[in-house]
Amino acid sequence: MVDSAFVSGDDAPVLNEMRVLGGLMELPEAFLLLDWDVEFFDDTLNRHVLGEVLLLAEANKPFDRLTVGALFASRGQVELARRVYECWVDRAFTLQDLAYWHALVKKLWAERVIRLTGAGLVDNPDKYQEALEVLQSLDAGVASYVATVGEYFDEYLLKRKAGDEVISAGDEHLDKLLNGGWRPGVYGVAGRMKQGKTLVLLWMARLLAQSGKRVLFVSYEMTKPQIMDRLVAGLTGLDSNLLAQNKLDFEVERDGKFCWARDLVDGVRLPEFFVLEAPVDRTVGDLRNLIVKTSQKLGGLDAVFVDYAQIMTYTGKYANQAELNLNLSKQLQALSSRFALPVVSGLQLKRPDGVSEKRIPDVNDIGESDQYGKDMSGIFYLIRSRLGDEPEWAVGKELILKLGTHRFGPTASARYLVDDATASLTYQAWR
Repeated sequence: MVDSAFVSGDDAPVLNEMRVLGGLMELPEAFLLLDWDVEFFDDTLNRHVLGEVLLLAEANKPFDRLTVGALFASRGQVELARRVYECWVDRAFTLQDLAYWHALVKKLWAERVIRLTGAGLVDNPDKYQEALEVLQSLDAGVASYVATVGEYFDEYLLKRKAGDEVISAGDEHLDKLLNGGWRPGVYGVAGRMKQGKTLVLLWMARLLAQSGKRVLFVSYEMTKPQIMDRLVAGLTGLDSNLLAQNKLDFEVERDGKFCWARDLVDGVRLPEFFVLEAPVDRTVGDLRNLIVKTSQKLGGLDAVFVDYAQIMTYTGKYANQAELNLNLSKQLQALSSRFALPVVSGLQLKRPDGVSEKRIPDVNDIGESDQYGKDMSGIFYLIRSRLGDEPEWAVGKELILKLGTHRFGPTASARYLVDDATASLTYQAWR
């Protein structure tokens, strides 16, 4: 056991990392309330131990000191097993104590990143910027950081005790489909290529954020500017392609008055509690870290949108794509359950080889694995149809959202008209 008197001097960084590891294995809730990454740790043994702990935690398995130590011992990894048992053990160790030492470990990590990548900034500017943001937030006061973690934990406990909280989707027709609104669980928005999965996900996220809810939108398929163009298009009614090309020198009519498109864009105000991320790392662990950071930033979180599940990655072992997606589905379900949040993800449907496009899709059409259909609380299937004189090659302006799998109520559908250029949907009553 490491004694507190020795947590200083040249060995301080390694021993402080051991203290944080010990706290994580003693306090399971810390897995949710703090962001974890093996890169934060400098010591090789500590990195190996943390990597194993995170694999167990993300698989919803026990990750206490006894379990992790026994796992290393069974593999003959004696040095790693010894390190687990040497990690800090202090029964008076609280979540706030752990948050304090975790902050110091992150600060040392940020200083290493800046020192090592400063010269090669062009090669990794995102990592450098992330390190700067960490330093700025921690320099503002470790005490305030610890207090934020404590406040978030209090809200988390209240939310868990309250049971399933129903959140209005911000659209009465969506609420009807969802039997009241979003509940904690994993949901899918399933469509074939070019049918508008991202459009629908972003529309759903924007509705929720505009209603005052705290929303995280994570894109693994598009860049931040691409998603932002679509978001601004939906808020202004302008063509997202013109936004992307910065071709805004024309007049538009709004509320009976004419104004320049550029002025309209400059005056747009994004929803206050909407956070957009387009990370390079795509594991469920990385998604968990984004949820933690966003929750700390916004003082809590109400929903997460992911574009999309089947292009995420998994750090564990898997034999094929089906097994990979089975693991991802289970991990997303565990993530939603642990945080008591609705997690809404896009799902790619198989190409309709030999199958009519007019056939209504179901869970068997989900690409790579049908496990998503088994684990999800609800799945919206996208059905696009052409209207009027639309050419045969067009995707179609009519969109039917069919809730074909739903654990909290009957299946149903709603009809919308889609404007792909402005990334917006307008409800249409059934004819």
